[in-house]
Amino acid sequence: MSESGSRSRFGSLSKSAPAAFAYRGVVSASQVVRNHPDGSTLTVWVVPGARRTEIVGYYGDALRIRVAAPPEKGLANKAVAQLLGDALRAKVRLASGATSRRKRFVVVAQDTESVVAALERLVD
Repeated sequence: MSESGSRSRFGSLSKSAPAAFAYRGVVSASQVVRNHPDGSTLTVWVVPGARRTEIVGYYGDALRIRVAAPPEKGLANKAVAQLLGDALRAKVRLASGATSRRKRFVVVAQDTESVVAALERLVD
């Protein structure tokens, strides 16, 4: 690679170009999880129609998740809820953002500390 650019998992970048998503700020698991009367809320940024379903990392003040399901008839929302439920070993339901990429999910009967600890294990 030349001196004027670098290579990352986001592709080639010029020396003056910031890394992808860097302008949104770096966050941690504790910044995307909040208290809720039913457990905890988790702020998520969803990318529907991806090649595979996976938890990617952080995007601004949200957890970034790619899902293979299309954004039609709630399929992507169901895929995200299923992925989070399996990853956190808890019941997860959509709280807000049904038609938006930015969503809030409630992790039922899980306190914020346990959700933060689980996310820290999942996201490198």
